[in-house]
Amino acid sequence: MKIKRKKINGYDVSIYKTKRYSTIDMRFLFQLPYTKENIYMCDVLEEYMLFSSKKYKTREAINRRRMELYSMVFGLNNYNIGESLFVEASFSFFDPELVNDDYIEEALEFASDLLFEPNFENGKLDRDEFVRSKDNIKLSICDNVIAPKAKAGRMMTKLAFPGTYLVTDFIETKEECEDLIESFSEHEIIELHKKIIDESLVGLIIMGNVRDEFLGSIEKFFKFKKSHTLDKKFKDRLKICKSTPSYTKVSDEDIKESILKALYECPARNRKERASYLVLKKMIDSTGLMLHKVLRDELKLVYTAKATYSKRTNTMMFNAFIDSKNEKKALEGFNIVLERLKDRDAISKLLKQIKEEYDLALYTFDESKWNPFFELYDVSFGFDRPLKKNKKVIDSLVEDDIIMAIEKMKISKILFYEGVKK
Repeated sequence: MKIKRKKINGYDVSIYKTKRYSTIDMRFLFQLPYTKENIYMCDVLEEYMLFSSKKYKTREAINRRRMELYSMVFGLNNYNIGESLFVEASFSFFDPELVNDDYIEEALEFASDLLFEPNFENGKLDRDEFVRSKDNIKLSICDNVIAPKAKAGRMMTKLAFPGTYLVTDFIETKEECEDLIESFSEHEIIELHKKIIDESLVGLIIMGNVRDEFLGSIEKFFKFKKSHTLDKKFKDRLKICKSTPSYTKVSDEDIKESILKALYECPARNRKERASYLVLKKMIDSTGLMLHKVLRDELKLVYTAKATYSKRTNTMMFNAFIDSKNEKKALEGFNIVLERLKDRDAISKLLKQIKEEYDLALYTFDESKWNPFFELYDVSFGFDRPLKKNKKVIDSLVEDDIIMAIEKMKISKILFYEGVKK
């Protein structure tokens, strides 16, 4: 991918110029501290910005103008990497060659109005839209907080990472989530917008048929007071707390099945070692289905089993949905799975199959418009979008790499959720 770099109004722009797609996509990236207040306030702010601006006072006016501009898309997305929260203001326009010559100028002006000019009249928000924004976010988010899967995940994270930002920023109940969202004042929302726009910009990436006049219009409509270099000193990994494996039994009426979770430390110093664990996870879970075959087909313990691997925390999680009486036997089954995967013939067969899967996945993924965007983020900001890079490393893996990965794995935490009888 050939990336063109330049500065517009003092901030960094990375451009992937291609006529491959019918749209031109541009994304401003802002960097904030990772706090639960920022996360949920960003959600409320996005909802408000989508439905009320100074020039277009109502949702109907905004949507009517969007439709006039061929359903132009705008959104604020947020996600965390380490201890940083990234807020992405994304816009999608049609390639002007497919519509008309005036389109891009009008579309970028509209985008600028949405981003820079929310309806903050005299330090106040439109009261009805502010209430509606909060209600919409509560409706879309709060129920997920109490979902059984979310509860189990929080409990496991607490055991694995006590005292870290991942734990201190948890919201535990639907009521806590609703109260937090309801607590945000008009002043806080306005101040968050000001902080994002005035202090937190780290760059812009653009993908599509980008002509010089498009960049000229961006320079005209998108001026920021400040821009910053991306802070890369956030924590990518957290040290797993070492302790004797222990059980924590809880009863939760929302959980209808008993769930056994075992967290394994997976020490890795480089990309190749992390790729070994990624491949091992596929042998255990998806490609080889070893966990399923041993726990369900042979030991008759579970209906569902799965494994997940996190390269950021160097951990792998085994999950088994079991009856409480089978807890000890399921742990023995985990050991059987790992021992069987030390067999060279089994590794060789599965490794060949996984490499073929990556060939197919890379071809399929490369036909998607999102793959260049992921690579563009990686080139621009150093984020790790792994598919192409991982394939090269995975192609280099041999049986010894997988065996070595298994031998380094150690159980760090065990969690058992005892389900309620149906």
